[in-house]
Amino acid sequence: MGFYFWDNHLRWYIKGESENSLAVHFWAHGFVYFSVSYGFKSSKINDFDKSKLDVIKSCYDRIDENKPNSLGVEYGNFSFGSVYDGRFPNCVLLAWYAGNRTEELADQIIAKVRKFQTPEITALFKEINEKCC
Repeated sequence: MGFYFWDNHLRWYIKGESENSLAVHFWAHGFVYFSVSYGFKSSKINDFDKSKLDVIKSCYDRIDENKPNSLGVEYGNFSFGSVYDGRFPNCVLLAWYAGNRTEELADQIIAKVRKFQTPEITALFKEINEKCC
């Protein structure tokens, strides 16, 4: 996957594709799988076979919210042996762990992104990009 730091988002997309393509975003305390980039026609995602989109959605540990221009959002789903495990309510609390338990947070982010690094998911992202960009 390619990587792009965009505004305050970490953003992973298929190598060789445009930075405006479908991407995995992480910001604050949430993971979102979508694109808000100019030129990406997210409304065309509705034209895809639901089973194909469900394959992408299966990469989530859970879906906490569906937002426009997204396939779903997973909020605060990190674990550090804290009362907030799985439900960090905001980025301020998660920021403390980012600064004090950096490696643990990085490992969890990497694990989430790696779920999307399969040939099947890559092919689906490319197919969506062909029709939506």
